[in-house]
Amino acid sequence: MQPNRTSGAVRLLLATLLVSSCGESGTGPGEARVTLTAIGGALIHAPPSLRLPEPLRVLALDAGTQAPQAGIEVEWQITGPATLAAGMSVTDEYGVAEIIVTSRELGTSRIVATTGRLQGPMSEFELRTIPRPTIEGISPAMAAPGAGIIITGTGFSTVLHENIVTFDGVQGAITAATSTELRVTVPPCLPARTLAVRAGVGFALSEAQPLASTGSTAGTLTIVPGDVRTFSEPSALTCIRLEHARDALYLLVTNNVTSGFGPPAWLNLHALGADPVAALISPTATGDDFAAGWETGLRLRERSLLAGPTTRELVEAPAAPVPVVGDRREFNVLNAEQGFDRIQAVARVVSDRAVLYVDEAAAGTFTDADLLTFADLFDDPIHATIVGVYGEPSDIDDNDRVLIVFTPRVNALTPRSSGSFVAGFFYGCDLVSRSRCSGTNRAEVFYSIVPDATGEWSDRRSLTTVMASVPPVLAHEFQHMINYAQRGFSSEELWLSEALAHMAEDLVGEVFLERQDDAAAATFFHGNRARARQYLFEPEAFSLVAREAPGTLGMRGSGWLFLQYVRGHYGGDELLRRLTSGTRSGVANMTAETGQSWEQLITDFGLALWVDDAPELEAVVAVRYTFADFSPRDALYTAATPIYPLQPAVLSWTGFSARLVVPPSSQAYRLVRAPDAPAAGALNFALVETDGAPLATGSGVRLTIFRVR
Repeated sequence: MQPNRTSGAVRLLLATLLVSSCGESGTGPGEARVTLTAIGGALIHAPPSLRLPEPLRVLALDAGTQAPQAGIEVEWQITGPATLAAGMSVTDEYGVAEIIVTSRELGTSRIVATTGRLQGPMSEFELRTIPRPTIEGISPAMAAPGAGIIITGTGFSTVLHENIVTFDGVQGAITAATSTELRVTVPPCLPARTLAVRAGVGFALSEAQPLASTGSTAGTLTIVPGDVRTFSEPSALTCIRLEHARDALYLLVTNNVTSGFGPPAWLNLHALGADPVAALISPTATGDDFAAGWETGLRLRERSLLAGPTTRELVEAPAAPVPVVGDRREFNVLNAEQGFDRIQAVARVVSDRAVLYVDEAAAGTFTDADLLTFADLFDDPIHATIVGVYGEPSDIDDNDRVLIVFTPRVNALTPRSSGSFVAGFFYGCDLVSRSRCSGTNRAEVFYSIVPDATGEWSDRRSLTTVMASVPPVLAHEFQHMINYAQRGFSSEELWLSEALAHMAEDLVGEVFLERQDDAAAATFFHGNRARARQYLFEPEAFSLVAREAPGTLGMRGSGWLFLQYVRGHYGGDELLRRLTSGTRSGVANMTAETGQSWEQLITDFGLALWVDDAPELEAVVAVRYTFADFSPRDALYTAATPIYPLQPAVLSWTGFSARLVVPPSSQAYRLVRAPDAPAAGALNFALVETDGAPLATGSGVRLTIFRVR
């Protein structure tokens, strides 16, 4: 989300995205040594004066962990006649840096990608600018799909795999090649009409020449309303013939079921029908914010504490009496430079489950009544609800309470004029020994902002803002605190850790609903629903399984929705407890506790996001394609946005070509409407690489077709 587009309400909800971390040693993510690897082929062919339709891409990985690295500045250098659009680009959340190249006169250019943090060799590309090949003849002039043809012309490569022949954008299989002749097998799924055939080497393709197709004789897929078909093998994805049914509506979901975080799949979804295809460009924008990125960076630092023993004897603190009102205590508070500020704070409220301290530098910012409101909320329903679902927190100082410290040092973490702000955080360093983290306070501590009417510490924060934004953050961070302890003082993977913590906000909201306190419930519900709406507006822009990159709002929204889905089908709140206390992490944790494969979970969840309660639906669907005891459409409807945010483009039965960019564990949606005509003919689908080639085996890409009506 761009800061200048963030509404006041959304700014408030962003405060719920806050922080859990520890550690102060080791190399931070921004200082990592990286390797650079070319994505796709390092040898490119192009005709003169062409802006290449695909950028050159490199992948930056941490040299030690092999995790994708965002924010790495990549320098591009070129020798030869081609030109670069820029001399530098920055890796995105997937660790990918891109550069646009334009070929010029004939010759060879060499492009090198490097970075100041490079470990190992630079990444090199070779661009050969060659004359554009020509097609002089195609024999026979009419061909059946799957049959062989001979293309004669000039400028072909004698290296078989360097040649490309496309039929309305779908590649045929080349069986033999000389510089003047290509023998090609026509793709199996083609309509009965004239096709545009292009031949050449890489991006150096000939002008289109016509070829009459007799039409495919491959089997036609018939789907009744409410039925589902999923295709995953590359050979199947290049040939799907969908039967025409009058006024039928089909949902197409392209899944990337890859469980590891990394580059997205760049795809073309072709549908060849009665007319030549028209290109459709998919949106690919990401949403991020200061608070989410700050939390993610700290969560990554927490992992530096995993070396060495994790036995409880390392983290136990000397037993101390329960504080009383008026007690003073020093605290180490994390600052923006990842160091510690030492503060003096006074205990103002002691409740059954919490001790509320206020920094002496902000002594007059709260009344006792304000603090009693926080204490009452934490005791009930926050503490009771979250412990009841997720399990007990640690109690290393043996006082049965969480310390809640209100300090302007938390305000100061957020740069002025940021689009979101850090409202509070749990600091995992406090649960480990000084040998692991010198700033530990050796207690269960939550840190919070204070009212700052004059903007002394950061932007102005009113008492009303603090009172509204801190309670959901407290619920969120309390789950992190429990999760960290339940796992033996170690970190869960980012995406699942955040999904579980965001679900804690909802659990408290559900209690308020049961108590018929709709206003309080809305305070705890609001953030998750806003993040989910952002995700569903652009599902192709977010990966559910983000690990090392900044945790965007959309990623968090997808994780919360996914957890709602599996919670309803695979164990309810008991599943949440098992996920919190398990020894596995991430995908392994989820598949073990649900008993389902990741591929099946992602495919079913992706379909349920649109199918559940869809108003266009005219059929009974399988239960697994719905949410249980939760309706995304009801939950995400607001007076301000009275539509469901997932609104797939509706494509023509006559043919289309949709460009898709699908991150790991995400999906892209399209709808196809059949004409209300008696004889429109079948639609021939091919889900392929951007150059029309079949997908590689093991790509993780699936296409699911669901008939809506």
